[in-house]
Amino acid sequence: MTKRIGRALALLLTPFFVFVGSTGLGSWALASDDRSPAHDAVSVLDLQGAVHHQGEHLAMPVGLAAFGNTLVALDRFAERSVHVVDLGTGDLRRSLGREGEGPGEFKSAYSIDRVANTGELWVFDAGTQRLTRMDLEALDSEGDWAREFVSLRGSARVMNPVHTAEGNVLAVGLFSEGRFGIFDQKGEQVDVGGALPEWSEPIPPAVLQQAFRGTIRSDPARQRFAVGAGWLAPRYRWSSSRASR
Repeated sequence: MTKRIGRALALLLTPFFVFVGSTGLGSWALASDDRSPAHDAVSVLDLQGAVHHQGEHLAMPVGLAAFGNTLVALDRFAERSVHVVDLGTGDLRRSLGREGEGPGEFKSAYSIDRVANTGELWVFDAGTQRLTRMDLEALDSEGDWAREFVSLRGSARVMNPVHTAEGNVLAVGLFSEGRFGIFDQKGEQVDVGGALPEWSEPIPPAVLQQAFRGTIRSDPARQRFAVGAGWLAPRYRWSSSRASR
């Protein structure tokens, strides 16, 4: 795995922001606000980084989270789904979570949500739509590192869930009535929030959500949330009667 480490930027843009970019030497990041003219840049950053860790055991790392001197990386296609790396030495400390649907297993580990002020995090498996609470203090022991499991059950499949200060869960998905779903602590959907993206043509909500595929993030207090979305050109042109290429 090649981890590019760049300088962090905190942006609070309301009511909507777009983030486009890539990581690596000479890469760039662009943020824009829908209150300003189209394509106007709010800020542009040059990201500089270095290779921190690489190994043959890695396949397709997706989610990353740093906790002090520990880096946790999720891998969608490796034999083990969770890799724990020492940030000081770059050494792999442990790989966890084999493929499957049982406790501590994953079909498609996808994103990480840290539990504030603790050594714990939630790993989301997109394949099973399940959250696994992971204890970092148990990683270097033979203890049970997977402590709790919550399956998200709603009207649409979701991605990138985050927790609120009260312990509920918000997640973007292909919802037909709102931008994101709201789930209680047991994983049951209780509501939807946010307006669907606007478009000039009558496009089915699921297609619109896919075209404006987004990621939801929270502030440190878990009180305010933002959905960042990038426009993906649709493969089909929709009419009132049928879809065609």
